[in-house]
Amino acid sequence: MSRELKVKQIIINILNDDERLVCLSKTHNSESMYVTLLNESQRYITFRISNHEAYSGFLSVPTFVLSKSNSLGPVIRDYLDKASWFNVDYSSYFMMSVIKHSQSHKISFQIDDLYSAFSDEKQGMVFYEVHNYHSHNKKSITANGLDEDVNQIMRKLYSTSLISSYKKGDGELLIFLSESGFRLLDIFSKNYINKFVSDYENIRWNDINLPNN
Repeated sequence: MSRELKVKQIIINILNDDERLVCLSKTHNSESMYVTLLNESQRYITFRISNHEAYSGFLSVPTFVLSKSNSLGPVIRDYLDKASWFNVDYSSYFMMSVIKHSQSHKISFQIDDLYSAFSDEKQGMVFYEVHNYHSHNKKSITANGLDEDVNQIMRKLYSTSLISSYKKGDGELLIFLSESGFRLLDIFSKNYINKFVSDYENIRWNDINLPNN
């Protein structure tokens, strides 16, 4: 039996009737797997299954070690019963949607790793948007810091693995929407798509801000 199939069986067998598996994804460069669940109250929770601890201090999801010697199911079930589950509010949906559509507007989001990005101080994590312009065969790049309310949403999404990052060749940490993020974006479109389509026309892509409620 494959490792992924074994983990999926463990997860399914411990779920309560009001819980469902939204996503089980495997990272490309390691054996780590990320699990996202959704309950009847439309709140989600994410955790990690791996053979090592997370390297980033900003990843708040817990890690459970899969081995032949431990009983993983009861340990995870105990965690699910005690942990706080998160809601996907419109601000979270809005920012995930913006990240998803950002490339078509020639912008990307990055982590400012010069500002304590991987210290133990979670409040130190700062995101910014990068604009790529091409004019007369010349490439121009500008970067803007994000407002604190946007940064707070980005920190929440990052710490619960709905968005993630990878390091480019030049060392920059580029943000992308994770598979769990894509799944929850689809699920919550029923709640928020009409509002987002309305807000989409007013997005200032060179200065991302949360829309007024």
